[in-house]
Amino acid sequence: MTIYTTLVGLLNARNYNFGGEFVEAMIRQLKECLKANMYNEAVYLVRFLSDLVNCHVIAAPSMVAMFENFVSVTQEEDVPQVRCDWYVYAFLSSLPWVGKELYEKKDTEMERILSTVENYLKRRQKTHVPMLQVWSADKPHPQEEYLDCLWAQIQKMKKDHWQERHIPRPYLAFDSVLCEALQHNLPPFTPPPHTADSVYPMPRVTFRMFDYTDDPEVS
Repeated sequence: MTIYTTLVGLLNARNYNFGGEFVEAMIRQLKECLKANMYNEAVYLVRFLSDLVNCHVIAAPSMVAMFENFVSVTQEEDVPQVRCDWYVYAFLSSLPWVGKELYEKKDTEMERILSTVENYLKRRQKTHVPMLQVWSADKPHPQEEYLDCLWAQIQKMKKDHWQERHIPRPYLAFDSVLCEALQHNLPPFTPPPHTADSVYPMPRVTFRMFDYTDDPEVS
């Protein structure tokens, strides 16, 4: 994915109008996916948009504003928990790509968003976990609910100042070009309202065959 975001960044550096039209098209596609219950596809669109911040296509403050709107879904009343779950998941799962950049530009706002997420996770019902576990015992390896597992990983990344060694970042080789590019603000984005036709992804449990300590990172 990062190869294509880098390409978009380079094209935006040469043609500002192209970058603006591309961002608008991505947002239109995201809205269409959400209305059509295509949530798996929507997750990848959100991650793509996130990485465009790294490529100097999208301004970090507007990405933070979109994530604030995502997380605000957790404050809605009379909506299924799985709706809130998806928007929290879409936000958290994008942070490995863009967390460092957003924290450098908007640390106060990011802390507020993560605090909202933490409060939601604390009050979230997890009655589905016993039914989804592959085995009933947590020994030798605990089976974690997927959002709890992702939250723990994001907290670890934050503690490590968002350092990771797994995501290719080809745009770093073009930083001298990309840093000169004009950035775009995302169009205002409001999550589509919940309707009777909305079908959200179901919760799941993370299956583990190995313990965290079975593959320690090389220091």
